[in-house]
Amino acid sequence: MLSIAGLCFGYNIFRIGFLLIPFLLVLFIFGMAMGIFVSALIFRLGPAAEWIGWPIPMVLSVFSGVFYPVSNLP
Repeated sequence: MLSIAGLCFGYNIFRIGFLLIPFLLVLFIFGMAMGIFVSALIFRLGPAAEWIGWPIPMVLSVFSGVFYPVSNLP
């Protein structure tokens, strides 16, 4: 994907520098924690609670500023 983005759009990942490493590390740890939390929720409440595992990332994306700045929140 990086090579396609580099060829089509002139994107260069090395321009970001070493700040990319802690960002990816935090993103990985949060993804693992969210997966463990949803798995624990399903193990605790049973397969009927599986429906709540899918909306959790969507609800969290609203409050983490994925689509707009957090300063726009009330």
